Amino acid sequence: MKIQRFDHMHVRPKDFDRFNEKFQKFLGYDYLMNMPMDQYGAEVAYEPSPIGMEVFRLLDATKSVSAKIASESDGVFCVCYKVDNLAGAITEMESKGWKMLEYIDNNPILEAVFDTKDDFGFYIELTEYPFESMRDLAAQAQG
Repeated sequence: MKIQRFDHMHVRPKDFDRFNEKFQKFLGYDYLMNMPMDQYGAEVAYEPSPIGMEVFRLLDATKSVSAKIASESDGVFCVCYKVDNLAGAITEMESKGWKMLEYIDNNPILEAVFDTKDDFGFYIELTEYPFESMRDLAAQAQG
């Protein structure tokens, strides 16, 4: 598996609004996105690479694996790396004993979450997409 780079981390703060207010003040600008993601049981605030911050407000832990694992702790609960071949990376991760917990196909963005918490203290998500950063995708969408 070839890891291209760190992509983002998943954080569930004790106080979603306060955390986002303070972190955006630290950055000096607003996140790229802040939106409800009902299908995943969360509201998500997101700032892509190089900052790489995905902040969760848990709405319903039964809606997705990501929401369930977010419900288990406060703070950083998952680290995401961008890979060049997610299908190959899934095979490699599973051959090393890390079970895939969730696969998300938001074409062209593909993601897989693995059960690595016992080994690392957090889950690992791997992602593949055909552009440098999610900011590039947002720019394309705006025209």
